[in-house]
Amino acid sequence: MHRNDANKNVINTMKYDDNNSNSHTAFQPSNRSIINVRIICLLCNNEHGLPNCGEFVKLNISERWDATKRLHMCFPCLRGRHVQATCRGKPCKIYQSGHHRLLHQERTTREGHEGSAQTTAVVTEHTAISVNNVNTMRAYLKIVPLELYGPEKSMKVHALLDEGSTVTLIDEQVANRIGAKGRRKTLRVSSVGGNEITDKRSRVIRVKIKGLFS
Repeated sequence: MHRNDANKNVINTMKYDDNNSNSHTAFQPSNRSIINVRIICLLCNNEHGLPNCGEFVKLNISERWDATKRLHMCFPCLRGRHVQATCRGKPCKIYQSGHHRLLHQERTTREGHEGSAQTTAVVTEHTAISVNNVNTMRAYLKIVPLELYGPEKSMKVHALLDEGSTVTLIDEQVANRIGAKGRRKTLRVSSVGGNEITDKRSRVIRVKIKGLFS
C-alpha cells in the first residue's frame, strides 16, 4: 500500500478545502493516525460514563458519594479526574451546588439535621493552606457552626464546607482538647494550581459532628 493510500484511511472530524483561502483547521498534524477513544466506567469496567452506570444509579446517595470519592471523580460532572474549579459541568439545579444531580440528597427535617453523625477526620498541624497565583476576586465561603464530640469532651467550632474536598480536616489543637487520638498517616493535599503539600505528622481520628442552629 502506498503512503497516499494509507493516509486515506483516516476518520476526519473536520472538513476543509485546501483551495479555499478562508478555510482553516484547528489541528493539522504532518502524520495523521486514527485514534479510537473509548469511555470505560471505573466502577463496572463497561463502556459508558459513570452517570450512565446502572450499578452506580442503584446505589443510595451516601454510597454514590463514597464511590465518587473512592474513584477520584469530579463531583459536578462525574466524568473525569480533573480539578473541580476547571470543570464545565452544570451544578445541581435544586441547590445550585457544585455536585452532579445524581449526588443530590433531599434535605431532611430540622430534627434530622440536629442529630449527630460520626465521621472520620484527619488531624493536621496547619489551620490553612495557601495557594499562590490566584486572581484577585471576592469569594463567599460556606461556614457553619458545629459541635464536635470526642472521647473526653465536646467543643463548638466553625467548619468551612468544601464540596470539592475528599477529606475532613481538623486542627490538632482542637483534636487534643476533645481527647481524639488516632494512628499516624501521611496526608497529601493537591491544590487547584496543581501544587501538592505533604504532611507526615497527620493523624486519623473518629469524631461525632452535630450541627448548631439558632
